[in-house]
Amino acid sequence: MSTDKLVMTFEANTIKHLGVKMYSNMPPALAELIANAYDAGATEVHVRLYDIDNKKVIVEDNGVGMSFDEVNDFFLRIGRNRRDEKQKAPCGRIPTGKKGLGKLALFGIGDTINITTTQGKEVVRFKLDWQEILKCKNRDYEPKFEILPKGKTSKGTKIILTNLKRKTGFPVAEYAESLAKLFNFQDTFVVYLSLNDSKPIKIDNKLKYENIKPEFEWDIQNIVKINDKDYSDKKETSGKIVTTEFPLKANLRGVTLFANGRMVNKPEFFGPSESSHFYSYATGWLNVDFIDNWEEDVISTNRQSIDWENTKTEELRKYIASCISIIERQWRDYRKENKKKKISEKVNINVKDWIGKLPGRVQEQVETIVNLLDDTPELSENTQQKSIQIIHQLIP
Repeated sequence: MSTDKLVMTFEANTIKHLGVKMYSNMPPALAELIANAYDAGATEVHVRLYDIDNKKVIVEDNGVGMSFDEVNDFFLRIGRNRRDEKQKAPCGRIPTGKKGLGKLALFGIGDTINITTTQGKEVVRFKLDWQEILKCKNRDYEPKFEILPKGKTSKGTKIILTNLKRKTGFPVAEYAESLAKLFNFQDTFVVYLSLNDSKPIKIDNKLKYENIKPEFEWDIQNIVKINDKDYSDKKETSGKIVTTEFPLKANLRGVTLFANGRMVNKPEFFGPSESSHFYSYATGWLNVDFIDNWEEDVISTNRQSIDWENTKTEELRKYIASCISIIERQWRDYRKENKKKKISEKVNINVKDWIGKLPGRVQEQVETIVNLLDDTPELSENTQQKSIQIIHQLIP
């Protein structure tokens, strides 16, 4: 009995569920490969999609690349936490990945993956084949590889994915917009996306909100300064909240959380109720890099949400909600003043002066009616203007 041992084994289904199933949509899968390039110190990554003839996806970066030993010890190890191993990312960047599962996104895109990586004089090319992995029962998978002579480049990694899961074409503009929402990287890292070698789309923070015309904007640190609620990492929280004049499309509403450049929580408003009219007009993002330094990993594997059933995250949620509540109150005041100003200009009535000159009881009643008009978003601006004119005619 003493010579017996218990063994935990892993089947190919593990990769199937963590890779193929979890990354069945193209943008999140591409996002993992882009994040790998960022962690490799790349300043540029090119994502080239081809849906004519031989359908394929190519992801190429100018990062530091990998040596043969690094491919073996790091890339091919599933579930390796580089932060636990204190592995430093190039360029002083904090690694965006923790779980060591992002590489499985490759199999969410295609069955065959050819990877060529260059580091100095060493060039390694290897092939990952999903069908071959499925055959590896109760044994390790050993991908085919070759060591190549040094080429023109001294660093970088190129990934070619074929035998793709997707059978239809690539909506490249839609992909670009989706990818822009998944990242909040600095200007030292640029992503380009192209279809069939057409002019590439530059994916940056501008693309994320290019169709949004702000009416009011808030720097979250200005709200932090007037928020009487305390939070340990409030000074480390940065970002911007924006509201628009007209209601936003549903997929643009909400505040996204990012940590070290990557989305960690999809857009929401962090409160018990999101029925307020304000939420139809508000969007934005917050950088909460500090959560990556917490001992417990609170970010879901697909990076769509934070685990809010946790003391630390609950404190964060409540604090963000309190900041948004302050913004909502300010928004209502700003919007009310803005509407009064517009109405005054269009009907040629200085609403504030007019109400101010009315006798006490009448002034109170008229002000209540005008405020009610302001607080009824269902009324068009034109209807509000006509209503003000009628009231002014009755009570000049």
